Amino acid sequence: MTAVASTTTPSSSTALADTVAIGGDQVATTTAPTSTGPDPNPIRVTLADGCPSTVGGHPDFSSTAASWIANPDAAGLADSFVPSDPSAVLICRYAALDAVTPHGFGVTLNAGDLYSSTQLEAPVAKALADSLDKIVPWDIASGCLPTENKARYTAITFAIAGRTDVDLWLKDWYGCPEVSNGSRDSGLLINGQGDDFLARLDNAAPRAPQRDH
Repeated sequence: MTAVASTTTPSSSTALADTVAIGGDQVATTTAPTSTGPDPNPIRVTLADGCPSTVGGHPDFSSTAASWIANPDAAGLADSFVPSDPSAVLICRYAALDAVTPHGFGVTLNAGDLYSSTQLEAPVAKALADSLDKIVPWDIASGCLPTENKARYTAITFAIAGRTDVDLWLKDWYGCPEVSNGSRDSGLLINGQGDDFLARLDNAAPRAPQRDH
């Protein structure tokens, strides 16, 4: 399958680029996942390298995805999801890990394939970061199962002056999402918790379609 790239501007966002990957082929602005640890092989995402082309085959897709995170600078991350104002944000949205996902026009994404890569400038990045930092973590554990709740994932990477990019991963499961920067975990985003963040994220970069059963 040949990858198709397009550039779009979300209606309420200032976009630098929005590249959509279709099928298993790599879009020019993406790179393969980087393994930076022995187990479970954290995935490092940076604005410079772009979105990994797939997270398929990763050994851990039943947790909050916090163990995927490879932030080299943990300063401030336990106290805030995004420790200071960002200058840009990269959003990588992936297809479900446990099945192929319909994309339209007869095209499907393989498990864990990149669905879209969206890079946004400072105003949108700051608004998204502010909505994240309004989330007060709570201790409500998830009883969701990946095969029943459409185990999709989203990487959200912020560029911040004076430090390395800050990665967060959203466990974008139907009915039981959670977000983490590796040091700070939201708990379940339910009953209004995180609604503003999730709405802003979906407006900036719509999530991958639900998987085929």
